[in-house]
Amino acid sequence: MTVFRHLLSLILFGRLRSLIKLHASFKALNQITSQNDYNDFAAKTRFNEFQRHEETLLYGTILSAAQREKQNLLFQKLPNDTLVHRLFVGRYIQKDGQAIRHSVLETVLFLFGCVVLLTATAATIRIGLNVALLSVPLATKLGFILTLFAVLGFPTYHLIGRYLAPAYTYLKYFHKL
Repeated sequence: MTVFRHLLSLILFGRLRSLIKLHASFKALNQITSQNDYNDFAAKTRFNEFQRHEETLLYGTILSAAQREKQNLLFQKLPNDTLVHRLFVGRYIQKDGQAIRHSVLETVLFLFGCVVLLTATAATIRIGLNVALLSVPLATKLGFILTLFAVLGFPTYHLIGRYLAPAYTYLKYFHKL
């Protein structure tokens, strides 16, 4: 995982502790496997620990064996690994490895989410333009506009990253699940 991917996962799930544990388990795994005669059992244990921390960081939960099996199948079926990760971020694959089958409901919620996103974007632009046209110093204008985008940026990213992108992927590749 790249540093950028780690930061995006932190924004979505807020698990800084998982990031620290992931780094520690990665170092432990590298330390064991860098030896010439390393113990296979210890290496496998460290790898499983690393995988659990990575799943917690990526998806907010630890995957079951059936979900991992389904994930491996989806890596082969879908054209991009990011699409598979989105399905697990959106929790579209249940604990038993089966996909949820509520495509009509997901379509309605996806459209509603798009309307919310467009409305919030239009309101933000309008407020930003109104502030830009005020007769106050430039530093005050920039400070207010940057604060506005900082405050609204997190919920917007969360809506897109946690719901809209996974829902779009689910609706587009529903037939392959």
